Amino acid sequence: MTVYEDLIGKTVLINGGTRGIGLEIVHEFLNNECYVIFTGRTPPENLPILPQLQQKYGSEKVLYYAVDSSNLDSVKALMLNLSKLDLLKKQKISVLVNNAGINFYSEIYNIDYNIAKQIINTNFFGYLHFITEALPLMDTVNGSSIINISSVVAYISFRGRAIYAASKAAVESLTRSAALELAHKNIRVNSLVVGTVFTDMVKNTLIQTKNPEAESARLISRIPLGRFGTPSDVAKIVKFLASKDSSFITGASIFVDGGTSAGFNK
Repeated sequence: MTVYEDLIGKTVLINGGTRGIGLEIVHEFLNNECYVIFTGRTPPENLPILPQLQQKYGSEKVLYYAVDSSNLDSVKALMLNLSKLDLLKKQKISVLVNNAGINFYSEIYNIDYNIAKQIINTNFFGYLHFITEALPLMDTVNGSSIINISSVVAYISFRGRAIYAASKAAVESLTRSAALELAHKNIRVNSLVVGTVFTDMVKNTLIQTKNPEAESARLISRIPLGRFGTPSDVAKIVKFLASKDSSFITGASIFVDGGTSAGFNK
């Protein structure tokens, strides 16, 4: 594991860190001796991973809040609570990672608009809520970094992903605009364009198809490296983008997709 000395002791806020890619990002920063604040929709008493993390890394290093990122008032309440922490009175947030997202497989002629709104509200507005509301708590003196987890479907269309793809395309545009507008505040903003990573969300999406095994094989056949990505593949690049080693990178979309964006293997 690569340890970035400039990140040791820094405060990291992760929007969506209870499972899959988000949880791996939590581990990655904790292993780098950061203070990690992560969120999710699950009440803390129903989150078994929380006491496990606190026992392993120390309760002072791991904080969790139940937040609905799609709800602006919920995010505002979170930031108010964070502003009162002794930790943030000593140092501001150095890294914000936007990861919370939902997906639902649906052909465009069968779209449920209530579900479509949930996807847009979580995947796009959730990111926007966290960026705008966290700004007053971010370190503009030493510099800070915002990393938005995006998806290759923002650039390459797959069947049944119309709304999810639209939400991630919006994230890409938001990333570039935010990078331009926040550069003078010493805040860098980048996105990670992620390919198919085998997480619970991907499993659930596959289950929604008529033939999950066939759909899985079809997806892998389109990845030049011939495998699904892992949460660790993503988390390591997130940490790099948070570090000073990427200090001249902003407004960029970093592809972590096994070559999918280069062209389909078949």
